[in-house]
Amino acid sequence: MKNLKSILITIGFLSLAVGIYFYTNSWTFSTAAIIADVVGLVLIGYVIFSDWKGFINTLTRRSTRYSTNSILLVAITFGILMVVNYYANFYNKRVDTTKNQMFSLAEQTVQVLKSLEEDITVTGFFENPDVMANIQKQFQDISPRVSFKTIDPMANPEIAQLRSVTNDKPIIVEAGENETRIRQPGEEALLNAIIKVTNKESKTIYFTKGHGENSFRGDFGPENSYAVLMTALQKLNYRAGEWDLLTDDAPMAGSIVVVAGPEKEFFPEEIANLSEFVDNGGNLVYFHEPDTDSEKITKFLEEKLGVIVNDDVVLDRSSKLVLGQGGLQQQMQASASPSAKSYGQHAITEKFRYSTVYPTASSLSQAEKIDYTLTDLVLTGKTSWGETDIAGFKQGKASYEDDAPGPKTLAIAGEKTGEKQSKIIVFGDSDFCADKFVESAGNKDFILNSIAWLAGNEEQISIRPKQMGESRLQPNAPVRAAIYLPVFLIAAIGIFVFIRRR
Repeated sequence: MKNLKSILITIGFLSLAVGIYFYTNSWTFSTAAIIADVVGLVLIGYVIFSDWKGFINTLTRRSTRYSTNSILLVAITFGILMVVNYYANFYNKRVDTTKNQMFSLAEQTVQVLKSLEEDITVTGFFENPDVMANIQKQFQDISPRVSFKTIDPMANPEIAQLRSVTNDKPIIVEAGENETRIRQPGEEALLNAIIKVTNKESKTIYFTKGHGENSFRGDFGPENSYAVLMTALQKLNYRAGEWDLLTDDAPMAGSIVVVAGPEKEFFPEEIANLSEFVDNGGNLVYFHEPDTDSEKITKFLEEKLGVIVNDDVVLDRSSKLVLGQGGLQQQMQASASPSAKSYGQHAITEKFRYSTVYPTASSLSQAEKIDYTLTDLVLTGKTSWGETDIAGFKQGKASYEDDAPGPKTLAIAGEKTGEKQSKIIVFGDSDFCADKFVESAGNKDFILNSIAWLAGNEEQISIRPKQMGESRLQPNAPVRAAIYLPVFLIAAIGIFVFIRRR
């Protein structure tokens, strides 16, 4: 009889532990948790009340008091852990200890989420309900306006069919009547989708043509195409168009016109149309390419916008130690791809912390102009200079001593206020955002920030999400059971041995 009671009370404690496990797994009293706890309490109660005097005698023993103190200490510790786990589950605070904050939301994501003025619904059609759990927690910690729900397409095929859900794009992001669809619930994809559905109007970026400009279609090769950049802009709800300055009507005020590295001269009529466009409130971004036939367009930039494009190529000195016959010797080298050493104070560069690289760039200067408020955006270091002997440079000759030393300006932004506001950005290089170089360093982030500023979408100006996803271990219920249940089993065995010895 005594052995039977020992077995029953052991099963009772084990059942009670299982019930507690089910409860802490979801912090709700599920049916399984209630049944396990009731069975455990009934068995423990039966053993106690069936031999009440024996139970009282056991409690009065000295060894029992010592054991009770140990059990009480374990119970208090376990209770504290449960309380900490409860509050950590509902009031958690994430701390990212990685050097580059790889597991934190990007600044732009936080900025966009905080600026939301309407509710966003993210609906994922997945069999596994936990697919979006991580990103859901991160987004909702920033903004309660973003709601997530997961629908099993196998259990609810009629809903999947009604929403025309496909396997390649199973996530629907909605804001009011606007919706877009994405493949995976990654931070960058979700951010772009939210920006797209909350932008009521799709803004068009017009590229000029007819002067050997770089193409946004990707049909002129990686050094002369902006296809990668345009793809990134389309994800942000921008569209691409073309503007023939001689035959087409000018884009409406507030539009963005891109002059992407022209190689041939502009006609006077084209310059006049471009001038009228900015006068009427148009926004312009000009990418210069050194040693090209661009006298008229650069004169327009100087006289109309106050930006001087210098007739040079910016080079940057670097030194390295070379082991020769006389030992270590310092050898000087010149690079035709200067990088940014600092940035000016501007909305585009306020939170920007990446380097940018500019192959074959000309330096820029500010003219005495009062219509536009100009800011030097990109500055090279003191080891750079503007090589004015371009013919000699093409033959591999360059002399640091013959030209003015750096820092040199590679990009200038300007803004004209008043009744017809206008924004302009001039870059001394057209290659840095071409397909071959746009993914280098922070080039793509910088040009996307520049376009966002021109378009008046300041909430899009920041550091964009990292490409790498989270790789944390997230054990599912069976794995958690494999971890926790052995602990409960060991505790139950200990209780069984303790009772047998009594």
